[in-house]
Amino acid sequence: MRRFNIVEPRSIDDACKILAEDEDAKLISGGTALLILIKHGILLPQTLINLKKIKGATEIAYDPMNGLRVGGLASIYDVEFATWRPSPATWPMPTRSPIRRRR
Repeated sequence: MRRFNIVEPRSIDDACKILAEDEDAKLISGGTALLILIKHGILLPQTLINLKKIKGATEIAYDPMNGLRVGGLASIYDVEFATWRPSPATWPMPTRSPIRRRR
């Protein structure tokens, strides 16, 4: 395996600063595809930026005024078992039927 540095920023701003300073840096968020490319010598980044530590990136929240917000790093498992489910009383009602009937 090749040698590389792993940086774990705590915010999106920090991750963007690191990317701006090191154009060779690559982002990683838990997948293994990038590590396989490094192992085979296809990619040889000096720095990996681990996005999993960014606060709020996996957050799932529901607000009746703003709707559902799913963070970019939320997994399917997180979405399935989240406790954000609103009650049907808060669902918006359509103003008109999306299907037009022909006469």
